[in-house]
Amino acid sequence: MRSASFPSVRLDDPASAAGLVSNFKRYFRHDQLNWEEMDLRLVSLHEVYFQTDSHFDTQKQKGSYTLLRLLLGIAFLIVVIAAINFTNFSNAQVPMRVRSINTQKVLGGGVGIIRLSLVLEAIGICLVAYLLSLFYIYCLSRSSFADIVVGGLSLEGRLPLILCTGGFVVVIGVLASYWPARYITSFPPALVLKGSFGLSLAGRRMRSFLVSIQFVASFILIIGSLFMYLQNHYMQNAPLGYDKEEMIIVHLNGKINQNRDAFTNQLKTFAGVEDVTYSQFLLASQDQYMGWGRDYNGEQISFQCLPVSSSFLKVMGIEVKEGRNFRSEDDLKEDGCYIFNEKAKALYDLKLNEKIDGDEIIGFIPNIKFASFRQEVSPMAFYLWGKYQWGQEGNYYNTAYVKFKAGSDLRAGMKHVRESLSKFDSEYPFVVRFYDEVMQRTYEKELKIGSLITLFSLIAIFISIVGVFGLVVFESEYRRKEIAVRKVLGSTTGQILY
Repeated sequence: MRSASFPSVRLDDPASAAGLVSNFKRYFRHDQLNWEEMDLRLVSLHEVYFQTDSHFDTQKQKGSYTLLRLLLGIAFLIVVIAAINFTNFSNAQVPMRVRSINTQKVLGGGVGIIRLSLVLEAIGICLVAYLLSLFYIYCLSRSSFADIVVGGLSLEGRLPLILCTGGFVVVIGVLASYWPARYITSFPPALVLKGSFGLSLAGRRMRSFLVSIQFVASFILIIGSLFMYLQNHYMQNAPLGYDKEEMIIVHLNGKINQNRDAFTNQLKTFAGVEDVTYSQFLLASQDQYMGWGRDYNGEQISFQCLPVSSSFLKVMGIEVKEGRNFRSEDDLKEDGCYIFNEKAKALYDLKLNEKIDGDEIIGFIPNIKFASFRQEVSPMAFYLWGKYQWGQEGNYYNTAYVKFKAGSDLRAGMKHVRESLSKFDSEYPFVVRFYDEVMQRTYEKELKIGSLITLFSLIAIFISIVGVFGLVVFESEYRRKEIAVRKVLGSTTGQILY
């Protein structure tokens, strides 16, 4: 068991964290809690955002170091592709600039000074591009595009990040321009007059190798974005083991719970409503649900428990493979009853009609996707409280599921649901939505990541195409005389392009 009720503890010395948990377990006693069976740990405040293995964590937006490294790797890959493009364009300018550079040499210019001026020129270009990128980010931060990024795109208060990125830009400018600067200043005057290295076998291999790197990186990003799309499509459209079509979800409050039967009857006055059911948690909207540890035949078992009303499985279309479904008379019993999934049955060797702390096991269902696809199917049970909930008479549910008949006007149905709610509590801001919106919100983070990777892939493809343009410019500069001769001899522009 991992608790996500994160109490804040300020330490006088970070080194004392190692012994604090063990001292807590040793000296702090509790009659109903066994600390030795619990995973208690100290997590630094800036690491809480990346803590994903805690049960019952109410923080919905969680970070991932793996995702962070992936996005940084993609960004670095795009920068490398752009640096290769800069190198190719610099090489393409060799025929045009090599004569002026050799003229500077003849007039007494030192090779080191010339190379330094070329590197500084490249750094200047990179810095101008960096300033333009900051301006574009500022514009994007004020648009709907900023919603794709969880942390936002605002530049306010992020001076250290801006300065570090600026330093990285300078390094990229140096690395991308140093080799072309050496190359363009390495020609002796005699070779400049002949000018043949650009079409040599070694020159061709080098340019082809650089362009190949660009395309390989682009293809990797394309394949990765396609996998992300297929994964997101599967999560949103894969069969879950229950019926979520023509369904409207309502989050309830105390007034509705006190008048639940009257609310149900009011909803059913609309001809399109097929049935209404209730549960404590919204199915498939979380990674984990309430975890229960119970004693079963002398063995400690643990499972995720979802309390529901007696009609829940019937309305949701969940098949009971063994045993029976919940019945309305079960609501009047002193004790509750369970319907477990097959995973729990196989793991703990559960038997029908046996009891767990007085609550009867009445049935088993297939391994439905009761939680999100981020987690594998784990032992779980639907639970009917019976007459008492936590020792008090009456049941409280947080969510209502309004099932509509096939072909019903769902927009009119949504209006009817809202009007029904206002009759019981006109001031409470009820959350009413279609079940498809629930699935959309559950995988909102994955959809944003998929959109980012797709965007990066398109950027990489565009840069790679620009790199091919640089290669064509390079070839064209060296083959201007050849092209002119071919035209004189009767070749058309189309034939030369081909």
